[in-house]
Amino acid sequence: MNRLKDTVLKPVGDQFDRLTELILRQLSITRQLLAGNSSAELRDELNRNESAIDGLEVSIRDEVVNVIVLHAPRASNLRIIMACYDTTSNLERIGDLIHNVYEFTGGTAVSTGLYRRKSDGLLKMFDLAADMVKNVIFAMNCSDERLAREVIRSDDRVDEWWRRISGELKSTGTQRTLTAEEMEGMLSVFGIANNLERIGDQATNIAEAVIFVTEGKDIKHTDKNLL
Repeated sequence: MNRLKDTVLKPVGDQFDRLTELILRQLSITRQLLAGNSSAELRDELNRNESAIDGLEVSIRDEVVNVIVLHAPRASNLRIIMACYDTTSNLERIGDLIHNVYEFTGGTAVSTGLYRRKSDGLLKMFDLAADMVKNVIFAMNCSDERLAREVIRSDDRVDEWWRRISGELKSTGTQRTLTAEEMEGMLSVFGIANNLERIGDQATNIAEAVIFVTEGKDIKHTDKNLL
């Protein structure tokens, strides 16, 4: 993001920084919720932050469009601008997915035995996905293509946890008839894991944008073993 601040996107630099700060705060709050902290204050803050994220996404995207219309930037600057535009959308989507996780931690599902048995795996999966987001934000700020590649490769580990958790849930559901409470717990675990997997995908999209900006290469759909 330093390059963006030094070029035509200086007016949105502070807004982008605020957006990333809110995303990181949302991750911190959600980690606490998944660990069993049901504080009403945390939940209220998460909802306020979600509204702020939505507002920043609209403001930044509007500003980017204005820059393109008013300044007709050259190809190199246009590449940076479009990466910022796409990254803003990806960050806002991460915010939505975090909010989805938050919603699955509500109600009585998190107190079920099935949920508690899966909570350690969910926390490990969350930490992997959260690290991807933190690292890709750093990679964007520092134009670090090496770290961006590491983020892309890390997505395989998040996917492994997703397959493991979803497979275990499927096995549990076919072995016997579940009680209504167990079914509620299963749906919550599945919903959380599914959204965490998608957070990893969004972080991967941002990492690809970092590489596009720093190297001018579009690596979407490239085999990760070739990165």
